[in-house]
Amino acid sequence: MTHAKIRSPAATMNDDTDEIAVRLSGGLGNQLFQAAAGIAAAARYGREPVLDVSFFDKTKSARRYALDASSSDFRTARLLYGPTAHRIKRRFRETFAGLPRASSWTGSVYRQPGFAYDPGFAEVPARCLLIGDFQSPLFFAGAEERVRKAFDFSAALSPAAEAPLREILSGEAASVHVRRGDYAGDPEALRRHGLLQADYYVEAVERIRRETGCSRFFIFSDDHDQARALLGGDGFVHVRGTTAADDFHLMSRCRHHVIANSTFSWWAAYLGGQGTTVAPRDWFSPSWDARPDVRDLFPKDWTVL
Repeated sequence: MTHAKIRSPAATMNDDTDEIAVRLSGGLGNQLFQAAAGIAAAARYGREPVLDVSFFDKTKSARRYALDASSSDFRTARLLYGPTAHRIKRRFRETFAGLPRASSWTGSVYRQPGFAYDPGFAEVPARCLLIGDFQSPLFFAGAEERVRKAFDFSAALSPAAEAPLREILSGEAASVHVRRGDYAGDPEALRRHGLLQADYYVEAVERIRRETGCSRFFIFSDDHDQARALLGGDGFVHVRGTTAADDFHLMSRCRHHVIANSTFSWWAAYLGGQGTTVAPRDWFSPSWDARPDVRDLFPKDWTVL
């Protein structure tokens, strides 16, 4: 197995400012995986991580830092690493004059070598910037309770979520996430991720019905017309008019879960963590030549179809 090489700088690091920092990117689910890895690595040194939010200052990025909706007071910073740091800093000063001045990272750098878990992650030093997807619970093994405590989004609920929350909590319920959005509208995202078809959802819902007896399924989607075409009739409740933060928390309050090929519903199911979770084997499109190795993506007690 290939381990990542940890790149150490010249002797410029200051032992008085040892920090574990982690580069955030992508949407909420991606950020949660990255932050969880940072929490676990920092905990080994009795510290809390610094979240590097430099990615979200890019003018072309549609993503934004999303962990401010949690109850945790995460420390954030704008750290730039690499030979282009000086040029990027100059551009930041010109384009983002109101932002704190950026600086390059002088500590060690760990880059995840592949998509699967890397045992070399356990060896990161006390001053290190972590860069990767970290999409496996193995990256935060041993720090699960810290992670669960940090990722509490209940305070961000809008008034629109109050009624569906009461309905979900009134009895045994399952969440179903139908992810379309950029997967359908962005050719590159479609090429990489693909779209889950009706047969997956029908089989997953039937599996939960058969194994748990649950008969109430709450549908969450960014394309409700398509979601209704996939899943309709008695027992299905389509949750509409809520924010993304609402949907994340509402899904996590369901006992059972049918997730999409999406880190958003992966985390909602993980944080719910009570009943049966069904996940799709095709996390990435089967036709994508560079499809990553997902063997470490799912908790062992999840059902993968």
